[in-house]
Amino acid sequence: MHQKHSGNALTVDFSSLSESVYELLEDVFMLTILDFEGKIIKANERFQERFASSSELYMRDFKSFQDKRQSTAFIQNAIDIAMNGERWKGELCLVSKNSVSNWFTCLFVPIVRNEHEHQNEVVCLLLEISEKGSLEHWQQLATCHEITGLPNRRMLQQELDALSERAIRTDNRFAVLFMDINQFKLINDTFGHSVGDWFLKEIADRLQKLTTLSNRIFHVGGDEFIFLIEEIDHIESNIAEIIEVFDGPFTLESIYFEASVSIGISIFPDHSIHPKRLIEYADTAMFEAKLDRRLPYKIFGNEILQQKRGRNK
Repeated sequence: MHQKHSGNALTVDFSSLSESVYELLEDVFMLTILDFEGKIIKANERFQERFASSSELYMRDFKSFQDKRQSTAFIQNAIDIAMNGERWKGELCLVSKNSVSNWFTCLFVPIVRNEHEHQNEVVCLLLEISEKGSLEHWQQLATCHEITGLPNRRMLQQELDALSERAIRTDNRFAVLFMDINQFKLINDTFGHSVGDWFLKEIADRLQKLTTLSNRIFHVGGDEFIFLIEEIDHIESNIAEIIEVFDGPFTLESIYFEASVSIGISIFPDHSIHPKRLIEYADTAMFEAKLDRRLPYKIFGNEILQQKRGRNK
């Protein structure tokens, strides 16, 4: 997903805008103003027509309109950039009041009431991408896995970049979980690819019912899934939830089988601050868990790195 922000602050002093210019903005754009928490404090008629009435919008979290294909971290990162006095321009997928997802070109701009007042509000300007353009955009980016419909590797990279930027600014930690299904090749070879595809869909459905993780699951290829965990104090309970998904059998007509998983974990910034390296380390830890089998998961560390190097000699 395309995004950019400037190194220099681009702010708007609405008091200096002429009435005609302000009316032009309102006529062309869906416009809303957010407070420092990202909650809506004002919205023009065009925004209300698409999303909700004025009374329903007031103090509503802007992130509540996001499509699940974009995480709260992505939008929060955009808002944070604007709150820090810089503009952000990108494309957001938002859900309107008729429950339809649409793509919008979005500009977040800091509001300056006067040069001495502390910046604490952001104006959001939205312009809908045409239906045809939205479809072509969607197909071009291929943001979802073709079998499960979960966000794919492209979306993972976008979310991980945004989450890393935000974690650096806020001095926070988060975890990357790399999950691999141990029996997937056997299931595919034994029952055929159609059953394998059904199995992946069933796994995705079960995982999406884990409400604490539902917007943090990515299907990056084959039988590989990645989870982004921001509340790492609860990581053990998150892992237990994931493993529990595989406790029960999988049945399709007369076919019955069981499956288990191996999970590798890397932590930002303990193991790296680079998104690609975090995925690589989580993958390495997952492979060690698959070889060991004493525990269904392993956390990346120097011992795992040495073991990998020893096998590669």
